[in-house]
Amino acid sequence: MKRNEWHILLFLIALVLTTAGCEKGYYGEEINNTEDTEETEGTEGAEDTDDGSDDSGDEGGSEGSGDEGGSEGSGENADEADMLTVEQFMSQTLTGQTWVVGYVVGACSKTINNADFEPPFEYPQAILLADHPGETNKEKVITIGLPSGYKVRKELNLVDHPENYGKRVAIYGEQTTYLKVIGIKKPAGWKVY
Repeated sequence: MKRNEWHILLFLIALVLTTAGCEKGYYGEEINNTEDTEETEGTEGAEDTDDGSDDSGDEGGSEGSGDEGGSEGSGENADEADMLTVEQFMSQTLTGQTWVVGYVVGACSKTINNADFEPPFEYPQAILLADHPGETNKEKVITIGLPSGYKVRKELNLVDHPENYGKRVAIYGEQTTYLKVIGIKKPAGWKVY
């Protein structure tokens, strides 16, 4: 019987080790912030799923841990030469995460038709990036989601930080459709220049 007990023990150890590798990775900590609760309880919370994609179970990106005006998430440190322009990001079908760099030209919620290119801004849910500061053509911008309760929203949204308007930023994340256009739904990292 001891032989069977060893086989069972080895089987259980192997089972634990193989299932541990299948768990969803940790991408960052979600902050439960009471000031953002109206978004999840009211109609504002729908902007994250209006693009037809499902973000249930998606933990979002790590917001990074830097203290210098922005953060670099996921340990990815890219040279600016490795970063894509907004036009390059829009014209390619990408897999995996990448850096895109551009200027913050506006804010948006629910759909690109709600794009707001002039201060004062009303929407903290997303920012719009373009290759040129002052761009107002909706076909030349990408959307960057700023999930409720995440550090990226607290640092980059234009409602609380109108000084970010016109700033050059780099965003690290996975290309997806967000607010009905190409963008990054949940950034894994960012840098503000």
